[in-house]
Amino acid sequence: MKKIIIFTFLLSLALLLGGCKFPFRQDAQDIKECILDTDCVKVQVTCCPCSAGGKEECVSAAAKPVYDKILSECSPNVICPQVYNCKIQKCVCKRNRCRAIIE
Repeated sequence: MKKIIIFTFLLSLALLLGGCKFPFRQDAQDIKECILDTDCVKVQVTCCPCSAGGKEECVSAAAKPVYDKILSECSPNVICPQVYNCKIQKCVCKRNRCRAIIE
């Protein structure tokens, strides 16, 4: 019985972590460049949405299709923790970089 519980836990953890993808390094320059606030958009950066434990980020609108493509490859069997993690109120352009305004 103990082995089944441990196996189930490890399988769930592998599915959860395997489904999370970060398509870019946090410091990548081109994905956050902007001139106006309208150049910045909020994107989902993990297979789980922020309303289910995932993460969100502000990036250049030009980078959004790349995120959409990567997220389209997420497994349909991803197990997302049911934790509300949405914190970004809006995205703005400050000093030519997309930045998040946090609630």
